Amino acid sequence: MRVEKRKNSYRVQKMIDGKSYSLTFDHKPFKYEIEYRIDDIKKNLSANHLFTFKRATEEYIELKRSVLSTATIVNYKSILKNLSDSFTNLKVDSIKSTDVQKEISHYSINHSPKSVKNASGLITAVLKMYAPDTVIRIKLPQKEKVEKIVPTEADIKTVLDVSKGTDYELFFRLAVFGLRKSEILAVSAADIQGNMLKINKAKVVNEYGEYELKQTKTTAGTRTIYIDDDLAKAIKKKGYVYNGFPGNVLRELHRIQDKNGLPRFRLHDFRVYYASWCHANNVPDSYIMDSGGWKSQSTLDSIYRRSMPDKMIEMQKQIANNIVHKKIQ
Repeated sequence: MRVEKRKNSYRVQKMIDGKSYSLTFDHKPFKYEIEYRIDDIKKNLSANHLFTFKRATEEYIELKRSVLSTATIVNYKSILKNLSDSFTNLKVDSIKSTDVQKEISHYSINHSPKSVKNASGLITAVLKMYAPDTVIRIKLPQKEKVEKIVPTEADIKTVLDVSKGTDYELFFRLAVFGLRKSEILAVSAADIQGNMLKINKAKVVNEYGEYELKQTKTTAGTRTIYIDDDLAKAIKKKGYVYNGFPGNVLRELHRIQDKNGLPRFRLHDFRVYYASWCHANNVPDSYIMDSGGWKSQSTLDSIYRRSMPDKMIEMQKQIANNIVHKKIQ
């Protein structure tokens, strides 16, 4: 073995099980130190050789548990459950690009491009940790272009009017302020001081299918917003916003939409409506990000900056009424 000096470190190149490894030391190593490192690598290789992809993924989730959100853990476990047995039972250090491509192609049959991308990301992360020398090159399905519905002011007003006096009234009224569903479910009277609502927690589904209180999705999600007098008083009087089964809120929204001839937009689209309304009314991006709990400008730009249908038509009318009367220079 040859020890090579490289600036402030020493490097030893060693072939182990047909692969080249670079051993780096911050001092000129003794022979026993080099042999110890080689034995350590061999032990790890031997252990990983016994790992199936399923076991490696389960260990990966446990190792990352403290830095992953509850939603991400639930998603990772769901992905693992939906991968084929023929793939998850493969030894992690034997997996090749062709194995991953075959699995991704199979997975894409019953899953959206976004879900396939998430599955590919998990597979790549696990292999990077437990088989770092494996090089994976695959092709993902083309991203679908989905026309998202942004509710109009009339749509929102109808939902608020119809839900008045029901168990869902306060939920929908608060949703208009751009809160996430999980944040609304966690709001209680204790979070309100005057007109100020402190948002510092969320009610989410854990990996066992149970709802529990956690921190907000991001640090930017912890914030304080101003709400109107009537809503603040109503929440203080009731003590909470909604304490029924969370899944019933979406069912009620769809019932209202179907009964009143509204398009079927999602609960999350109240949040989109909030951002779009703010943009249409010239509210600075920094204020929108702070009040809505968005952590980056790119997120706001790529996901939430959409034209409101009624505002868009109004602008198109202005363009049409002016452009036809002017000659092209």
